[in-house]
Amino acid sequence: MKYMEWESDFNCNIETIDQQHRKLVDIINLLYETLESRTKNDMHALVETLSKEADAINDMLRYTLEHFKYEEKMMLDYTYPQYNEHKEMHDSFTSKAKMYKNHFDSAIEVNVNEMMAYLKEWLRNHILVEDKKFVPYVKK
Repeated sequence: MKYMEWESDFNCNIETIDQQHRKLVDIINLLYETLESRTKNDMHALVETLSKEADAINDMLRYTLEHFKYEEKMMLDYTYPQYNEHKEMHDSFTSKAKMYKNHFDSAIEVNVNEMMAYLKEWLRNHILVEDKKFVPYVKK
C-alpha cells in the first residue's frame, strides 16, 4: 500500500520539476514501506531493518537536497521575486529532515508516524502552494 499517492494537481507542467516531485513521492513511499517492515522478534532482522531505514532516510535527504538546488537555481534564472522566502522553506525542511536523520543515526527514538505525516504534508503543501507560485515565471 502506498503512503502517498501522486495527485494530478501536483503537476507544475515543468517536466524536470514534475519528475523530481514524483521521485520525492516515491522516496516517501519507500521510506514508509521500509519503516512499516520493522520487526523486533529477530535481532538480526532488526539490525537489517534499521540499516535499511538509515539508507532510506539518507536517500530521501540526498535527493531532496538535489531537488532543492535545482529548483532554487531555476528560480534565480527566472528572477523569481519570492526566492528568499522559498529558499527559507527549503532550509527549514532540510533542518527538520537532518534532525530525523541524526536521530536515526544516534539510535534516538523517532516518532515514525509523526515523521511520515510531516514529510507527506510538507511535500504536498509545498508543491500545491509554494511551487505553483513560481510556475508562471518559468512559463513566461
